[in-house]
Amino acid sequence: MPAATQPDRIGLRAIASILLLLLLCASHLRAATDPPSPPPPSPSIGDTIVSDIAESGSDAALFFAAPARFGARSWGIAGGIMGGTGLMMLADDPVRRGFSGAHNATKDRIADIGNLNGTILPAGVISGGLYLSGLLFDSPSLRLAGRHIVESVTFAAAITTTVKALVGRQRPFLNGGPYVFHGPSLNDDLNSLPSGHTTVAFALCSSLAADIDRPWATVGLYSIAAVTGLSRIYVDRHWASDVFLGAAIGTICGYGVSHLHDGPGGATGLLIVPTTSGFAMCYTF
Repeated sequence: MPAATQPDRIGLRAIASILLLLLLCASHLRAATDPPSPPPPSPSIGDTIVSDIAESGSDAALFFAAPARFGARSWGIAGGIMGGTGLMMLADDPVRRGFSGAHNATKDRIADIGNLNGTILPAGVISGGLYLSGLLFDSPSLRLAGRHIVESVTFAAAITTTVKALVGRQRPFLNGGPYVFHGPSLNDDLNSLPSGHTTVAFALCSSLAADIDRPWATVGLYSIAAVTGLSRIYVDRHWASDVFLGAAIGTICGYGVSHLHDGPGGATGLLIVPTTSGFAMCYTF
């Protein structure tokens, strides 16, 4: 847009001055005829927190009821993820062998960072910082971003923990091979599928990427989450297929929560799109 000329600037200033004068006059007229009324009270921090907790409960109900609204396309893509996990199992042994011979001090340090990113600590610090900042500075967008992370990680962790306990897949370091499944079990050594660290990392990063909605953020955040997934293979805690399914669950929860209230006018379904760091799975309701 071309810069405004000097006459244009003078005209804009004149219009602004006239509008300001009219507003001042109107305020004085109202003060002379109507009794003064206090401004509407803003909700207290306590009320805001209680409201957010209630809305999170509603979000959980809406999120977990989403399969009832799936169409053929969404069910087909969900089945594709399950099928993709099965196909990834064919590569589990070769991938493990490739990682086992590639250890060094630098990679160990990177793996330590990646593994840390898959714990609750980073998600808690980031979500807490965003939420508290939103409360203190009266910024609903910051507060909502923090709430989205909490919901995304919580929903993803619930799904992953349930699947782990039901499937009972043996972890790779036990050297039983990628096809050892014991069925329902709470033994951590038999809770390999899917990767919980990968799930948490992708839930956190996909939620932030959805709320920031900038290409640089999407590429950077997904790259960070991918390091966590690779780190879980590197330390021999998970098979490649565990990481694949964990990434899918985390991404679905992160994007699903952030787009939960898009409404009928928004995009619907699970989308797998290429990015410069690989592929992103985006789910919207």
